Amino acid sequence: MSVKCTRLKADGSQCLAPAMKNADVCFFHATNAEVTETVKKQNEAFDMAAELKQQLRNVKKARGNSLEKARLILDITKALRDIEGKGQGESETEEKKKPTPREILLGKK
Repeated sequence: MSVKCTRLKADGSQCLAPAMKNADVCFFHATNAEVTETVKKQNEAFDMAAELKQQLRNVKKARGNSLEKARLILDITKALRDIEGKGQGESETEEKKKPTPREILLGKK
């Protein structure tokens, strides 16, 4: 007996597609959820990068000790590089361990 997907379609009716192995959603809804999550993470990274760039501009304009300004600028640019790398598709180690919907469907681990 196959289990049906538990999600609702855009029109409000029940999705009639069979659920993937060891999951309660169909392949379409599983990939759709992953794409939405990825876009959300990228948007958060872009927002953080914009805030850091603004802080960098403020530090450059501020008057004060040159050594302190240089340290702040280095810290901010390092944080920007880390954030921009994650926003462009580099995944964390936890995400690499998570099986894809295709692997779940095929029963691979």
